[in-house]
Amino acid sequence: MAKSPAALLFSLLLLFWALWVANAYIAIPISWLPVANVVVTVLFVALPIVVIAAAARLNWPPLLSIATIAVCLAGVVLLRGGGPVLDGVVQIARFGWPAALGFLISGLIKDKNLLLPIAIVLATVDILAVFAPAGTVQQGLENPTIRPIFDMMAYQVPEAGTARPLAQMGPADPLFIAMFLYAVRKFKMRFKQTILWMIPALAAYLWIVLAYGDRTLWGFSLGMLPALVPIGIVVAVVNAREFKMSKQETMMTLGVATFCAGLIFMLFTVWRVDG
Repeated sequence: MAKSPAALLFSLLLLFWALWVANAYIAIPISWLPVANVVVTVLFVALPIVVIAAAARLNWPPLLSIATIAVCLAGVVLLRGGGPVLDGVVQIARFGWPAALGFLISGLIKDKNLLLPIAIVLATVDILAVFAPAGTVQQGLENPTIRPIFDMMAYQVPEAGTARPLAQMGPADPLFIAMFLYAVRKFKMRFKQTILWMIPALAAYLWIVLAYGDRTLWGFSLGMLPALVPIGIVVAVVNAREFKMSKQETMMTLGVATFCAGLIFMLFTVWRVDG
């Protein structure tokens, strides 16, 4: 018998917690670590997306979203440092509160055709925030006041066989994953296909960061990449056939895309030189 959406969500949360705790306690031979880290990285990138997708199948009235945000934030603040058992709960809370906020924001989107320009704008903003010479992300991570707050709130992808973080995912990523998935399902678009493409896209993205983080491309570090780019591309490409735009909406979207392309061009030419 198929599980109800709520039961499926609970089962996935329990599975996530159990795998997190098991990973922290299982001893892995040193010779296996490179392969084990790849497996663990893919697993703990995929699981939050699957959990968020399961949650997107539920109805999220504003009060439920707000209550979830409050409970998860309290969990992050109060349960940190309690060992792997409690840390598994903290990691759920770390992607749970932005996901609930994403559901809340998604409820405000009334037209599926808005998803395309939204994806373009968000991807552009993330590129500028990460790569601009005075980018807000870089400045924030270098700020001794902001960095501890980011580390506290960021979801951590663990190293194989330990609870130590191998990589981090900022709150914006689960927020917009949840926002897009909830909207895609609400508008009866390609929900399953979006999930199936989003998981390998983000896993590959994180692999680039881990494998080539000490290198640069066109003068930009590969140690920090804007994750909203693959998220936006997956949503736009997978659901391309679902957008039925009027002439006015098409012109508006083209205008947004042209403006954003101009900003990115400036980033990779003028601003990079000035920076």
